[in-house]
Amino acid sequence: MQKAKYYVIFLVGCLFSASSHAETTNHHLLTFPQASDTSIWQQPHHRYDEGSQPYELNSLYKSFGQNEADIINVLGEPLKRTEKQVPNRHQPEHKMTVSQLFYDGLTIELLTTDEQRSFVKRVFISNCDILSDFQLYLCTTAKSLKERLGQPSVETDTELTYLITIGDIGAVPLRIFLKSGNVTGIYAKNLID
Repeated sequence: MQKAKYYVIFLVGCLFSASSHAETTNHHLLTFPQASDTSIWQQPHHRYDEGSQPYELNSLYKSFGQNEADIINVLGEPLKRTEKQVPNRHQPEHKMTVSQLFYDGLTIELLTTDEQRSFVKRVFISNCDILSDFQLYLCTTAKSLKERLGQPSVETDTELTYLITIGDIGAVPLRIFLKSGNVTGIYAKNLID
């Protein structure tokens, strides 16, 4: 009887260990979305400038921090990290480092110059449970989001795109992904290259 008791305890311990491992390895790692099929650059119906609600939402790309150390202090260690060297478009003799930090339902891309200046380039988030200001917009209905932000520059069944004008230097698309009328992801981008 004593041996059977230990086998049951051992078996239960193995089951808890296996389910715990399964929970920690079942993460949703996001890759950045492909370029939109719809051209928002040709005569968009609505453009949004600094101070608008879409502009403020797009500005949340920097809410986790401006460099990797700050982001890790806020979110903890990423599940995965990638890094590659790319030419600096403005100074071809210099390289920039592109780093991607992957969390469960959140991917953040940073650019670091050879002078060690870091910038968040873009963020893609779908996880409603990550504590951030994105929670106010994620996992709501498309209708309530449009009431809050205004009419999108381009609207399809699967995406709302707001064209954000950054002063006189350019514009970036704020992309909000939909499924069955609900917001499932937000792609926000900084105007840097």
